[in-house]
Amino acid sequence: GLIRFFSALVLFVFYTIYISAAVVRIGLVLNTLFGIDYIISVIFGVVIVVPYVFIGGFLTLAWIDLFQGIFLMFVILIVPLYLLPSVGGIDGIWTAIHTKGLTSSLFPNFKPITICEMFFVLIGWGLGYFGQPHIITKFMGINRVSEIRKAQAVGMSWMTIALGSATLVGLVGIPFFLTKGLADSSEVFIQMVKQSFPPFLVGLMLCAVFAATINAMSSMVLVLSSSLAEDLYKRVFNKKASSKELLLVSRFGVILVSVIAFAIAVGKISTIYGLVFYAWSGLGASFGPLLLMCLYGRNINKYGAICGIIVGGVVAAAWPLLDNVLPLAIPPLPPAFVASFLSMWVVSYATRRRAASLAT
Repeated sequence: GLIRFFSALVLFVFYTIYISAAVVRIGLVLNTLFGIDYIISVIFGVVIVVPYVFIGGFLTLAWIDLFQGIFLMFVILIVPLYLLPSVGGIDGIWTAIHTKGLTSSLFPNFKPITICEMFFVLIGWGLGYFGQPHIITKFMGINRVSEIRKAQAVGMSWMTIALGSATLVGLVGIPFFLTKGLADSSEVFIQMVKQSFPPFLVGLMLCAVFAATINAMSSMVLVLSSSLAEDLYKRVFNKKASSKELLLVSRFGVILVSVIAFAIAVGKISTIYGLVFYAWSGLGASFGPLLLMCLYGRNINKYGAICGIIVGGVVAAAWPLLDNVLPLAIPPLPPAFVASFLSMWVVSYATRRRAASLAT
């Protein structure tokens, strides 16, 4: 019961921040595309997502994920490839990079501190995949164990194409906005599409961004609202709650989370990247080590699991406060991940030893 309780609390904190990033993205898209006031755009996004989750469930979102994912992959691949010749191809990108004084290498130099920072950037995102419930639930939805290999091939190939295309969008954006300028770098794809295609295609392509944002947001809201109903309400407040009562609580959770996410989005406390990275780190550090220990460890117990969830979440949440203190730029996830893992192992070992000594 306690594991579910603390899991629900961690999910509530970090998913709300994650969802607020999606709300900000919706606001920016509508504001850029139609000139609608940012706050009105954010309200519009929330109003769309709430009934979207009410009407559908996991299976609905899974199928929508498939079709929207195919559409999004097509758009994000076609746009940079179409614009690449107009900016002078690969040579044009390198020329623009040197003109702006940017580095053309992943490793600007081979100093130890640079290599360490690159390493932390890589694992600062990579380790997070183990602890993202909205990703894990998709794997849990696979029909049979025999389908895992096929799902792995599909997932990895899609990720490679999508992330490679997103990188190409950024590279093409350097020469594209070399003379025009770009006020907000998070709008690079939106502005490239808006300035390069006729209105009909602009609307169609930006629908991909809008659809992906809404669907990602709805997936997270669905996971969080289910956790609030099953893990928090049923376990703590009413253990005999009926299915109808849990459904009402779940829907109330959808509204509550959406309202809080709206408040964060309106406050503009950070960039989209900053909000996503913060939430990604918190979720990854709280649940990633626990998932790995459950799969590959043998000595984990409930006390260690609870401690790992709490320590991972707290360290990830508090780590940004040390940004101006440390000489090296270390993202929250690596230290929080290690702290969660170690605390889980130490507490499991200590409580197991204590139980053994009491038994004798």
